Amino acid sequence: MGRAARRKRLRPRGEPTSLAEVERRLKDLQAVLNAHGLHVRRGSVLADALGASTVLATNLRPLGRDGSPLLGAIAGTADLAQKLLFVSGHRDFHKLVPHLRLLNRTNPSQYGPRAAHDQHSNKVFELQVATLAMQFASVVELEDPVKSAGVHNPDLLVRWHNRTWGIACKVPQTSNPGSIVQLIKDGLRQLEGSACDRGIVAMNLRNVWPANRFFREEPLADGSEMAYMAFESVQAAVDAKDAALRDLVDKMGQRRATAGLLNKFKASRRLVPGVLCFPNIIAGVMDSRHGYQPALIAVPTAIDFAGFDRSDCSSLARAFATADAARIIPGSSVQMPASRGASTPGTAANQAASA
Repeated sequence: MGRAARRKRLRPRGEPTSLAEVERRLKDLQAVLNAHGLHVRRGSVLADALGASTVLATNLRPLGRDGSPLLGAIAGTADLAQKLLFVSGHRDFHKLVPHLRLLNRTNPSQYGPRAAHDQHSNKVFELQVATLAMQFASVVELEDPVKSAGVHNPDLLVRWHNRTWGIACKVPQTSNPGSIVQLIKDGLRQLEGSACDRGIVAMNLRNVWPANRFFREEPLADGSEMAYMAFESVQAAVDAKDAALRDLVDKMGQRRATAGLLNKFKASRRLVPGVLCFPNIIAGVMDSRHGYQPALIAVPTAIDFAGFDRSDCSSLARAFATADAARIIPGSSVQMPASRGASTPGTAANQAASA
């Protein structure tokens, strides 16, 4: 598929998606899984998301107070489905099958915190990165998510711009800057021992911030009921994410362990001096046409280091960003009840950034 065709099919940032389309995506994903000998297991989160999306699309009922986790699971699973469907014709798609088997064993959504022991979910992050890489790379290789053969190390090897790029996928389980720096160092060790020409660490930040930082429910002034605090636009939510990420990077820079990262970058031409950060957050947004909606924000942000060549890190981040976009899901079919509404304070971005 040509580059122009890919770009034409990408959904513009912030454009709503109807629940009917979400339902179609999940059913199409089910058909793709069946074609590869995989079936949706009854009782799995994937089965629940498929069933819930069908009910919501049919009845068009608003979700109550407890609906946001379910909506997050549906939206995140549909987002992964879209990525998988988009590259289902890629010549290396069959290499994703071992990871696809894990969709029955965990919550496929890569948005919002997960339990530290859920290693299957961490492996699905590798699947997310691989589906994006397939949009711009000619060859994609993945390490087996269950049985590591010790051959393909790190997690992904992709062929792009006549180079083999290694990507070590990491999922921090805490917001502790020192722990995050150590996790990056672990990824760099993977890359140093690999067969790649250039290597970089990719991090899923879903566990770094609490779920209610960007998707908040707060009591009204009189304390009578709860209201959702919404950003006035997707861009405002993205700005809040950027502010939170800058704060995290500043704290990481204050750790002594960061000096070890810089020394590794200086000592190896193989290592790209930077980190690809996938925020993978759900933010509440007040859409002018459809009311209160959850926006999925996953476009990767590059963390680079002063004093080093930033070109490779920036180019790779742009390639991934072109392959993805933040979206509002599911559109007009789901809105909060008018009695509770959604607050849209003018300082929403600043409040979220300082929460």
